[in-house]
Amino acid sequence: VILVSSRRKGKPMTGNKKKWTLYGLRSNFCLKAEEVAEVVGLDRQGVLRYERNAGTMNSYMREKFANFYGVPEDQIVFGTKDALRAEMLGRKK
Repeated sequence: VILVSSRRKGKPMTGNKKKWTLYGLRSNFCLKAEEVAEVVGLDRQGVLRYERNAGTMNSYMREKFANFYGVPEDQIVFGTKDALRAEMLGRKK
């Protein structure tokens, strides 16, 4: 499960929200890519492709994933694990 706290080594970051990747959310809910695909209207490969790099995802699909997982869009990093790491460290990637 990829869940990153909004604090790092005693120094609070802005906001107190947790950030998720799409893969982290799917893993947390113990779902298969096929199960997510069926609900959001993609094929299995489409879900896996977005999990690898959701940076190219349009706003409609972002909303569908956020609604499916019940997580606000601002708590999902639509990008790679590296993008999540960079965001949590305060750098842009």
